[in-house]
Order: sequence, then structure tokens, then C-alpha cells
Amino acid sequence: MKAKGSSDVCYITFDMEKTLPLPKLSIGNAFYLCQIWVYNVGVHVVQEKENKAYFNVWLEDKAGRGCEEVGSSILAFLEASKISSGRLVAWSYRCMGQNKNFYMICLWQYRNKVLC
Repeated sequence: MKAKGSSDVCYITFDMEKTLPLPKLSIGNAFYLCQIWVYNVGVHVVQEKENKAYFNVWLEDKAGRGCEEVGSSILAFLEASKISSGRLVAWSYRCMGQNKNFYMICLWQYRNKVLC
């Protein structure tokens, strides 16, 4: 893999995990009345000297799970992981609502202009 042999290449994969109920209940009315949903965007990094996972977790009462939230999670990851230069290869699934849209294109352009 190029990332393991080169200091200027970084591979990341990111995905929004299936929503998780909190607390986990399965009894009739309690299922619909008492649970709050937890959202999680996970990012896995492979670099020459690093192989790590980052997670951004929030509750449904704070934000939704659209492209703005996924983009904010990726931006927070880029700032926290201090990936600022070199070649970045990002992999994700083709979800139109979260990853394949105008907001994410703007995020990657921002990364190329500001963070590099």
C-alpha cells in the first residue's frame, strides 16, 4: 500500500454508522417514546506511521444526519488529525444525501485551498 511506504500519501475511509438507540429498548410504546438516536461518523486513517480510527458522535437533539453534519465531522477530523499537506485519498460509499453532493465538493475544495 502506498500510504505505508510514502510519507506524503494519506488514505482515509469514512462512513456514517447505522443510527443507534439510546437507551436500547424493544418494548412497544417505550420504543417510540423514550429513545433518542445517536449518530456516529467514523474515519479510518492509514498513513506511513499511523493506522487509527476517529469517531464523531452526537445525539439527534443536537443535529441531524445530512451532508452538513457529515461535512462538519470530516472537517473536525482533518483539524484534529493534523492532516494538512501531501496527497489525501478519501474513500466512502456513494450516498447522495451525505457524501455525493455540492456541500462535500465544497469541503474538499476548501481542504485543498486552506488546509494544504
